Amino acid sequence: MSTVTFTNLKPTGQTAVSLLNTLICARAQAQGTSTIALDDSVNISSIDDDGTGIMGLNFTSSFTDVNYNIACDASETLAVSHVNGYDSTSVRTAADVTVITSNTSHAAADTARIDSIMVGGLA
Repeated sequence: MSTVTFTNLKPTGQTAVSLLNTLICARAQAQGTSTIALDDSVNISSIDDDGTGIMGLNFTSSFTDVNYNIACDASETLAVSHVNGYDSTSVRTAADVTVITSNTSHAAADTARIDSIMVGGLA
């Protein structure tokens, strides 16, 4: 197998961009009920159970800053209607993020499965 190594990619007629800032740099599939656990992950070193509907994802390699993007989805339960990558009571850092799932009353609630992806530059 061959390896192609480069830092920037420049499509014809466009400005060169760093691929590290546009690729998914972390991903997690986690069980969010009973004992939380990672089913599958990329660049996630561990997961924390921080209370009902609240889990911390710790990155193996940190992001360059806190300006990365996060998208989450909760599935397999009708009680959960919202997933937040973080909220005003938690802190998102370059090394970790808190994921919060809530029900239709906006109260924290566990869910059977949470899928998360993070996009941004790695340190």
